[in-house]
Amino acid sequence: PRTNSQMAQRGKLSALTTLASQINTGFIKPLWDRDAKKMSGFNAFIQANMVNVDENGNVTWSDLIASKGKMVKPELSAINVEAGSITLQWSPAVTDAYSQASDKLYLAIVDSLENKAYAFSANAIRSAGTCSVASPLAVGSDFQVYAAFRREDGSVVSNSATISYID
Repeated sequence: PRTNSQMAQRGKLSALTTLASQINTGFIKPLWDRDAKKMSGFNAFIQANMVNVDENGNVTWSDLIASKGKMVKPELSAINVEAGSITLQWSPAVTDAYSQASDKLYLAIVDSLENKAYAFSANAIRSAGTCSVASPLAVGSDFQVYAAFRREDGSVVSNSATISYID
């Protein structure tokens, strides 16, 4: 059936599926799969974020739940873009019982205007406090960066934090 509510639900699902497909391997699988109950991490991500999409498929980027876990979210302090790279800075402090200095950083970068997302399993750990990745975006792009940490053994992940870059 093509009721208004079903069409709205399909629009929401389509928007989230497009996003999730682009970051599934490098971001969703390592951060969501372990704790997803009776479904894949991909489906858990979709389910958690349906409330953050309107009936036209527009995502409320500031409310997106990129990662959900026991660790507190990273305290992001700055983002810089220059010479084809994106540099993110965060507090390296271990602020809860689940966090460790060796936790591995995961990033998702979303260009909402182009509807493109990119995942990075960065070669950085919490204690470094900074990480640079090659920018996949066009010069002058505005974007969101979502950051989360995962313990080395994969047993615990953090909630995600987000920071916006506006050129």
